[in-house]
Amino acid sequence: MKTSHLTALRALEATLRTGNFRSAAAELGVTAAAVGQQVSKLEDYVGQKLFLRTPQGVQPTERANQIGDRLTSGFLTISEALAGLKSQRPKNRLAISMSQTTAEKWLCPRLSNFYALGISGDFRIDTMDRFVNLYTDDFDLAIRFGPAPPADHDDTFLFHEYVLPVCTPAFAKEHGLRDGKPDLKNVPILHMYEWTVDPDWVDWQAWGKKFGVANVEFKRGLRYTEMSFGLQAALSGNGLILSGFTEAHIALMDGRLIAPFGSNFVTKASFEYRLVCAKGHHKSNLQQTFETWILEEAEIFQSKMNELGLA
Repeated sequence: MKTSHLTALRALEATLRTGNFRSAAAELGVTAAAVGQQVSKLEDYVGQKLFLRTPQGVQPTERANQIGDRLTSGFLTISEALAGLKSQRPKNRLAISMSQTTAEKWLCPRLSNFYALGISGDFRIDTMDRFVNLYTDDFDLAIRFGPAPPADHDDTFLFHEYVLPVCTPAFAKEHGLRDGKPDLKNVPILHMYEWTVDPDWVDWQAWGKKFGVANVEFKRGLRYTEMSFGLQAALSGNGLILSGFTEAHIALMDGRLIAPFGSNFVTKASFEYRLVCAKGHHKSNLQQTFETWILEEAEIFQSKMNELGLA
């Protein structure tokens, strides 16, 4: 068996378990197209279709369903074996992976609270544009925004995410934005290119449809590939942007940004922030201390969102 076959089997297992290419892609940290290509290659190799492509999505064949549980069990066994090989890491080291936005907007502003505990050790934060493999890559933990991870991972819920329009107070005053039904006619809006496969993460068009905001050309306006760039544009007074609360919360708390329409025009994402590790991963005292601390910070953060009426 080639390594490429193992990758394709991983894509097949995730699709069977999650129900579609999109959810499997979110879990594996790749695109839905990449998952589909891997499955197609596997179909060519075994000489039979594993999924039926329909207008409603992909439907597994009977043969594919027959091997689903065996694949899940097999990958779990491999994962546990790898976890055993990696159990002898230095006790005073913690390597954690997360997105750049999560590090910049959520974790790093809170790290002084962790250091105040008097903890010493080798603490590493790495930001990547992909989901690292917690078995083969050199990481102990990961903070991920996504669906529940596969069975070969342990995870702990941190907090929910919400999407809301934000802008500066001056921008809101200039364009007459206030609580009540939004009127966005002639209001400059800022866009983000799709950065998550969360099915409930709304763009402006979906947001307008959800809240009955009509007669607005939502396709107009500047587009940004990075949330930090879009938020900086909003902070500079250039427009109204749909942002995740996690990304915007510091500026919202200190008053540089506001949610001009209040909490009634907020949507909840289906993905959640989670702390993830390889199943059976042996945690050092440093890692256990960090996990206890971050869960306390996450609980405080979720409570603040609840107080704001986002839950």
